[in-house]
Amino acid sequence: MPNKFKYTLANCNKNSIMKTMGCLSEMISDELKASIKADTLALRFMACESYVDVHPKTVDVLPFNETVIDSLEVFGTFFRGNLNVNELEYDYLKGICFTVANKLKSDGVVKVSGSKLLALLCSAMGYKSHQAFKSVAEKSQVQPEFKTYRFDDMGQDFYEFVTLDGLIVDCQPHQASVWCGMRGSLMPLSDQFIINFGKYNKPVEFNTLGYFDQSTTMNYSAEVDDTPIEYQKGFLSFLAGDAAPVRDVVSADFAMGYNVAKWNTNQDPAFLELFKAE
Repeated sequence: MPNKFKYTLANCNKNSIMKTMGCLSEMISDELKASIKADTLALRFMACESYVDVHPKTVDVLPFNETVIDSLEVFGTFFRGNLNVNELEYDYLKGICFTVANKLKSDGVVKVSGSKLLALLCSAMGYKSHQAFKSVAEKSQVQPEFKTYRFDDMGQDFYEFVTLDGLIVDCQPHQASVWCGMRGSLMPLSDQFIINFGKYNKPVEFNTLGYFDQSTTMNYSAEVDDTPIEYQKGFLSFLAGDAAPVRDVVSADFAMGYNVAKWNTNQDPAFLELFKAE
């Protein structure tokens, strides 16, 4: 399967973004006889997602560096998995292509229609056509992603977070009621954990423009590890509506995962709403 965007442009690593934008800029040059650099093109896409605030007059001189990309990758983890794949991987990209096309024309850079830009973008991602991309997107299934973060022991009364698609769902051994429901992730290429203070928010309720006002880094360094498979199975079993497991039949990790999901639901019914199909 081609290397395609996952959920949002920001959720790709920077090499994937630049590789795709490099192909797209070459296609624009070949087909439209107009030149636009890959980094400038990438920034225009990102600006349309409100991850960076870029004025048309400064976009060509804004450095495409680690600072910009790091913020984008963190946003990708905050948004991951809470919307339909179909919506985000086709309809979403289609809409953003039309927005970018209008900006390119209004900035006097490239005159290209939204449909043409979408077709070129799909080709840049390795698909024969936008219809082929849509077909794959519609068949795709969102796979939930669990991660376990362990913090350095600095005398605090918690040392571990478990996240599901960036949502903190477990905190051990204490303070679960304080941290669960927030969103967080390690900063790319860093041991610093950054956290957003909203509780059980859907992506549409997560204010990207106010991101730095609503977020902070934890005071403890962290490392990421795999979450036990049985824990994941138990958690997803609750989300699927399965009956409570019999402790003597299932593993301790399975029972723990199931009970953690149940605890989050008791904390805030909005928790279950995050995982319902749109």
